[in-house]
Amino acid sequence: MALTGFFLLWNGINERFDTGDVSTKQSGSGTVRSGRSPVDMVFTEEPPGTVSESDSLSLKEALIHEKLILGYRSVDSTEMTARYGELLLETLADAGWEDEDVALVRMYLDDDRAGFLPYVLEKNSTHSETEELYAHQLTSISVNKCMEFRRDAGADIADVAGRYEVPLEVVISILKVETDFGINKGKDPIFNIFGSLSVADHPEVLKEALGEEGEASEEQKRRLLKRARWARSQLHELVGLVSDGAGEWILWVNGSWAGAFGLPQFIPSSYRPYGRDGDNDDIINLDNIKDATASIAYYLKSNGWKRNISRSRMKKVILRYNHSTPYAECVLALADSIKHRVGRMKDEG
Repeated sequence: MALTGFFLLWNGINERFDTGDVSTKQSGSGTVRSGRSPVDMVFTEEPPGTVSESDSLSLKEALIHEKLILGYRSVDSTEMTARYGELLLETLADAGWEDEDVALVRMYLDDDRAGFLPYVLEKNSTHSETEELYAHQLTSISVNKCMEFRRDAGADIADVAGRYEVPLEVVISILKVETDFGINKGKDPIFNIFGSLSVADHPEVLKEALGEEGEASEEQKRRLLKRARWARSQLHELVGLVSDGAGEWILWVNGSWAGAFGLPQFIPSSYRPYGRDGDNDDIINLDNIKDATASIAYYLKSNGWKRNISRSRMKKVILRYNHSTPYAECVLALADSIKHRVGRMKDEG
């Protein structure tokens, strides 16, 4: 059965539509008991991106996104989800998944919230990191917002960050760049994000997603093949979290187009080893500001952050958090601005 209608591509489509905001966010939350066993996997692919990136679509990306959404709505959702489910289960079995895990995915696909997200493939195969994506984070308006957050929440999280010897301004900077302090945590369930990406290397999906052959399509194909393998590893980790007692809420928590969720925008494989209970209630909730702060700080410390760290080493550690040079430079520059503003306030008394 062909997948025609799953994708409406850029070429040959001339309909008119509104090009306004296409990234209205919803938030999701959930909790899990602490004490999970760690795993070694962290971000090992191309930059998974931050929510600020997904919210800062270029005009062309916005148009593509809108066309894909229109295409998604133009197909009978029941038929599309059923076919997508067949492809996903087939792909997981071919990838060597245990029958028990495939059966769990089959069960989750029966949930009304399960669905296929064509725009996720487009975004993951075309996105590129640039300084322009982060320019709005370095304005006076952005720094003012960071200072307001520090005033309101700084006393609650300073000690948490201090446990790991990570400066408060660095944690605040990451919280701002990642989700704008919780405003932009993502808009689609991460089960659907990773599930959609997991079939990105299926021949039928590749044929529909790439369209006519060409240099651009070859690059998209390379990225889709790589991201599909990565997504299956994250989906497997996600299913494992549920099996280990995290609760099915984690399947349906909203995340970015790269599947990152919560205030610190962790992926499933970083949630296990780096998620921390910052408020000592025996629960790890990445939508809780103390837990999010502890998790960010612990991640940085575990990847080499220490007292009196050099600037070049700071950048290397931030690049472990997100493999994007513009992202790392933005985080450090914003942290510098926050620190400078705090120092000036102290000098003025």
